[in-house]
Amino acid sequence: RGAATLILMEPVAEKRALGAKLGADILIDPIAEDAAAVLQERGIHRVSTVIECVGKVATMQQAIAIAGKKSTVMLFGLTAPADEMPIKPFEIFKKEITLKASFINPYTQKRALDLIDGGKIDVSSMVYACEPLDKLPEILADGKLRAKGKFIITP
Repeated sequence: RGAATLILMEPVAEKRALGAKLGADILIDPIAEDAAAVLQERGIHRVSTVIECVGKVATMQQAIAIAGKKSTVMLFGLTAPADEMPIKPFEIFKKEITLKASFINPYTQKRALDLIDGGKIDVSSMVYACEPLDKLPEILADGKLRAKGKFIITP
C-alpha cells in the first residue's frame, strides 16, 4: 500500500527470516542491536509510520522514540488493562507525531479474506506447523515454541 522501505524489528530469528521472505527490507534484532544506530547506518533518517504489534509498554515507548518528524505511530499491540505508559508530551509535540490506536474492526475481515483469496497475501508462509488437537496444551504452555510462528491445529 505504498511503503517504500519496510523495517522489521523482531527478536526471534525464525520470524525475522519469515519477514525477509515476506518482503521486509531491513531486519533488526532489537535485543542484540541498537535500532536507532542500525537505521542511521542504513541511511534511514525518518521513519514515517511505526506499527507497534507487541503490546508492551517498552516497545510502545520505543515506537515513539524511533518515529520521525510528522510521523504516525499505531499502537496495535494490546497491553494489560492496568498498564500505564509515561510519555514526554514535548517529544510528541516536537516531532508532530500522530498517535493512533486500534480496536477490533468488524468491517475489515471481508477485505482481508479477499486479499488472501486473491493471492495478494500469502498467509501459508506464516504457518510454522500443523499439529493435532492433543498437542495444543503443549504448544500453549511453551512460549519459545509459540514464538516460532502460527500453528494450525487439526481436530
